[in-house]
Amino acid sequence: RRRGHCELFASAAVLLLRSRGLPARYVTGLVCQERLRDGVWIARLGDLHAWAEAYDPAAQAWVMVEMTPATGRPDGERQAGMMDAALQQLRLSWQHVLALMKRGTIAEAIVAAAAGLARLAMALLLNPIGLPLAILALALLARRWFHRQRHRRGAEALPAPRERLCRAFERLVHALARRDQDLPPRLTPQGLARWLEEACPTLETPILAEACRRYEILRYGPRLPGDDDIHAIEAAFQKGLREFRRARGK
Repeated sequence: RRRGHCELFASAAVLLLRSRGLPARYVTGLVCQERLRDGVWIARLGDLHAWAEAYDPAAQAWVMVEMTPATGRPDGERQAGMMDAALQQLRLSWQHVLALMKRGTIAEAIVAAAAGLARLAMALLLNPIGLPLAILALALLARRWFHRQRHRRGAEALPAPRERLCRAFERLVHALARRDQDLPPRLTPQGLARWLEEACPTLETPILAEACRRYEILRYGPRLPGDDDIHAIEAAFQKGLREFRRARGK
């Protein structure tokens, strides 16, 4: 069919050149035009190629003789996407680290892993798509962290009035813990009220204990607290805290 691939064209060229008395040799290799970074190139199966070389006595050098038509030669077009270089860099670094670990050079493997991560970070930051993706990933991680913090405080998905109540109670507990080292950790509002009554035996009904019990009703009751309720609780917390300090002498 008068059709063939590079190996047939290269071997035929070598035979033709030698038949004319010209030294020739058959060469195989890869045509790589996708650079990963300085000194490192991407080699694919589609980049495999064969060609002929003839020796030029005048120049004392081997000269490339390309007999394969352009349609049969690797075009060298970039096949990698915009993120492929970063992924190739990650894969290459990981293989290098594994090779060092197999040799038993753990210290070198750690250094190579750190260098690989640094190169990957630079490749992502210099990539027009990688930088927005990195910012998005950081934003998602920060959002997840804030959600976990809110969940730990027990305030996740709370209505705004109840969340304000929770913050006021947290400020109260923080102020008590800062001024009194005897305060047990993680007290419920009822538990805090009982502790306040025991800590201030000279007070018949501590204002702060009553405020904690009212807070519990507003926080967990069926009725959503209003602004007046929240202001009243905050004022009672402040007044009760002053009374507590006077009773404890702190």
